[in-house]
Amino acid sequence: MRVVVLGALAALTAVLSSVSGADAQSTTTDPGASTSSSASTSTTAPPPSPSTEPPASTPDTPAPPPDPGAGPGGEDTSTTEDPLVGEAPAEPAPDTDVTVPPPDGSYGGQGSFEPSPVLWSSVRSAENKLADTEDRLATAVDELYDARLKVKELNVRRDGLRGDQLDALAELEEAEEVLTNRSIAAFVGADTEAEAVVGLLQAADHDRRIDNWTKSRLLSVALDQDDEAIEDYRRLRQDLDQDVVATAEAIRRVERRAAGAEAEAEAIVAEREAAADELEAFAAGSAIYISGVRFPVAWPYDTPLIDSWGFPRMPGTPDEHWHEGIDLFAPAGTPLVAAERGVIIKISTGRLGGLTFWLRGESGAEWYYAHLQSYADGLHVGQVVEAGQVLGFVGNTGNAVGTPPHLHLQLHPDGGDPVNPYPLLHVTSQRDLAAMNGEDG
Repeated sequence: MRVVVLGALAALTAVLSSVSGADAQSTTTDPGASTSSSASTSTTAPPPSPSTEPPASTPDTPAPPPDPGAGPGGEDTSTTEDPLVGEAPAEPAPDTDVTVPPPDGSYGGQGSFEPSPVLWSSVRSAENKLADTEDRLATAVDELYDARLKVKELNVRRDGLRGDQLDALAELEEAEEVLTNRSIAAFVGADTEAEAVVGLLQAADHDRRIDNWTKSRLLSVALDQDDEAIEDYRRLRQDLDQDVVATAEAIRRVERRAAGAEAEAEAIVAEREAAADELEAFAAGSAIYISGVRFPVAWPYDTPLIDSWGFPRMPGTPDEHWHEGIDLFAPAGTPLVAAERGVIIKISTGRLGGLTFWLRGESGAEWYYAHLQSYADGLHVGQVVEAGQVLGFVGNTGNAVGTPPHLHLQLHPDGGDPVNPYPLLHVTSQRDLAAMNGEDG
């Protein structure tokens, strides 16, 4: 009996040892474990021991959600305390009036030149202006299209008249023209009365028109032949069918309407082009826009233009400086013109600029022209000049001697500090070249 008990205890001990070895292998390897027992554990699975523990999961028992603070292996990685909780509070900014000085350039302590910034408020304003002109143009084009369509419809109705009706209508129109010319001639020197006569002639109601002619003092000085013209007009109108007269009057009204719509559309097209130029100039970094500005050098001039704003000039000399304008190259003697309507405020000759002058434009901007070959005849201070008027000629005087002929141009809004004129003049040049090439826009 003792032998049996001892045998059973030995078997139970072997099973427990086997299970303990498998658990150890799933975590860490025991350096003292024997090879034979590892091989035995890996090849022979112990029979499941009877147990009262429930299975890990069942279809009726969903697995719990993962712990948000658990790491990849299920370990808890959440912390309960900020390791920097004792860090000092933020340091307040020092109370000082020290300012950062501008960086020195390579010329006499001048600040370095920066690219022209885009004035986004000006860009947005120009965008709104362009959108407004686009809307107004669309309305004007619709009105013009409608008026022209009605003119065409009325002309078709007129073309359907009989030959004798067309002849009588042409005679009536001729009599009206004669009467108009004689009435205006009777009031030479009296523009207001002459305009009143024209207004009466354009009235839609012919009876009212004739009554006004005969009752008004406007024709009190008319000759007998004018009275005859009135009677001819009255007779011709009475002889015509009322529908024919109404058609003729409708055609004249609609033609005037179409002419007005066309004129308005053309004006808005010009506004739209200016708004598009303004937007392009500001988007390119211009600090100013001047509507209707003229390119200061007559054609031909060198293209493409060079944006030499901020380029070094005269390095290594006492006159070294940044370039506060741009150079526009053209053959010697090419005419220079006023960029805008304005007045000549200064003419001088200097060691650096050579022959120069200043133009103050209507916009308030001041333009400096330098290195001229010569001035236009009679140019003088106080002279009012028109945009595009010739003021001088391209040269290379002053410190430009020995360089290709060119105009050094500066632009000073409101007479203040210079700004880069390149974006504005580039847009102007592109517009002019497109017009010369017969391109739209």
